[in-house]
Amino acid sequence: MYDNIIHLLYLDTIKNRIEQLEVERVNQVLRIEIKLKKESLNCPVCQAQTKFHSYRLKQIKYSLHGQESYQVIYHSRRYKCPLCKKYISERNPFTNKHKNLSNLTKRSILEVLKEPERTFKDIALQHHVSSQTVINIFDQTIDAKRLPLGKTICMDEVFISKRKGSPYACVLYDFDRRKIIDVISTRHKHYLNQYFLRIPIEEKDQVEVFIIDM
Repeated sequence: MYDNIIHLLYLDTIKNRIEQLEVERVNQVLRIEIKLKKESLNCPVCQAQTKFHSYRLKQIKYSLHGQESYQVIYHSRRYKCPLCKKYISERNPFTNKHKNLSNLTKRSILEVLKEPERTFKDIALQHHVSSQTVINIFDQTIDAKRLPLGKTICMDEVFISKRKGSPYACVLYDFDRRKIIDVISTRHKHYLNQYFLRIPIEEKDQVEVFIIDM
């Protein structure tokens, strides 16, 4: 069972760090409790040797493509510096700080996002997460470059959320090629001025028609 769980969660690289691993199924969800071996850590502030202080439970979701969803209960050790009283946590091999979705799950989602025919909803269902989670991972990771400006450009706004600050995005569309040039996160005038200033003047000189409403 131990080796099966190690293989299931792709934990071979930290196999030697695992001190305790327990598995049980709760409400049809496989629950895996993991505790790593105690480390020798120096304080990042004063370099003094830290001492073990307590455990902090972290619930991490593993949702790999084509598999059921697993819940990892990670007993993260916290250490305290006896000199400057600073707290630090041990190295977390499962997820980033303040996140509850495993890095492995994020990589799996990003891998499937490479397939152009897949939708956010489809990928979310196969990874047992929300569509918004997939969208957030895409937005935080993928830096999609805009298309070059064409001769005829259309610009309009589109409502994206009720959040304060910039509820409307700005869409640039190439009328001749029938393709979206870019989706800009806000329609605010100052931001758009800076956006267009960054485009080379030679490219902007090729624009002949600019279509926009009031």
